[in-house]
Amino acid sequence: MKNKLFFLSILLLSTAAFTFTSCDKDEDPVAPELSINVTPLLADVKPGETVDYTIVVAGDLSSVTLNGDAIKTYTDQTFEDTIQHSYTFPETADSDMEVTFAVNDKGGQMVDFPVLIGFIQPDYSLADFSVKTADTAAWSDWWEGLDIYGYPGATYSGGDASDEMYVTCRGSFASDDVWNFSADLPDNMGTGLMMSREAIMNDDGTTAWGGFMISVLGYYGPGMTQPDLQQLNQVESGTRVVAVDVYFETDASSPISFDDISIDNNGNGAKFQFRFGNHQKFVESGDKGGWFVIKEAFVTEPDKWVTLYFSSNDDEEINKVDDDGNTVISMDGTADEVNFAWLVPAYGTVDYDTHKIYLKNFRITNLPE
Repeated sequence: MKNKLFFLSILLLSTAAFTFTSCDKDEDPVAPELSINVTPLLADVKPGETVDYTIVVAGDLSSVTLNGDAIKTYTDQTFEDTIQHSYTFPETADSDMEVTFAVNDKGGQMVDFPVLIGFIQPDYSLADFSVKTADTAAWSDWWEGLDIYGYPGATYSGGDASDEMYVTCRGSFASDDVWNFSADLPDNMGTGLMMSREAIMNDDGTTAWGGFMISVLGYYGPGMTQPDLQQLNQVESGTRVVAVDVYFETDASSPISFDDISIDNNGNGAKFQFRFGNHQKFVESGDKGGWFVIKEAFVTEPDKWVTLYFSSNDDEEINKVDDDGNTVISMDGTADEVNFAWLVPAYGTVDYDTHKIYLKNFRITNLPE
């Protein structure tokens, strides 16, 4: 009995299959309902980057479009398809953007599918030190802020020397000291900026202010422009920061070690600082006024490439007072006045020495996650 039932079941299934096959041959296939699905629904990218989309469509297909422009058309009868499509976020984009995919059938119907592209503020180059081609620059004995000397012979790709590119030093500075440019960077990282100089010793055995500075706004390599107000305000609020790639190369013969420098900076490492400000106010005040924001960062490990993110205010520098109780630096600048920026490795250490510092670039960027 069981065998009969099994045989009957097989027969019924075979009959049903035959009936279905016969029906397919007798009638035109029926197209599925027109539909479209796109992934990803949301992609966060920078201008100029691409988003790879997967588009799944069904229906009596005629075409698939993006913002009204066809990305695929169908001449043969096609009921289902999966498409891979790369979309480039426009270089000119400055906010989130909605784009719309759509599928059309041969009867004139359309179904659309909008997706969102989230705008990520791109990196903004303040200075690309690899484009400097001059080899050396030697400076006079001292600098006090009332005069700023342009860097003679500074050139960049396809351009002339910039009157607004300054490399300056405050304090005694022997004329035979050399600032080297277009140096070969460690770890085969190409060319960039290398800075070094010997200790600045005063007659009483102390050192002058131990730092050097590169005023970078106004020096533009290919594609560089002045930061806009939005970017500068973002730096101030901390949603974006200034970053620089630094290699602090120690010198075993130096009278002060990296650890000594770090101890003098409360164990944080070697201190770097950047300042945004107004050049006219800076000159008129003898370097004490016109600042918009001052931030600090520390190299915590020498002899390797590190990225410094300047995300905190240097309160000690901002609140410093002189012997008469006057504030040394005046934070009286605003973002819309900014035309001047300093990058300052600032140690303030006795026997400041010949450790070399290499820099690749100086930029506004998003804080790393």
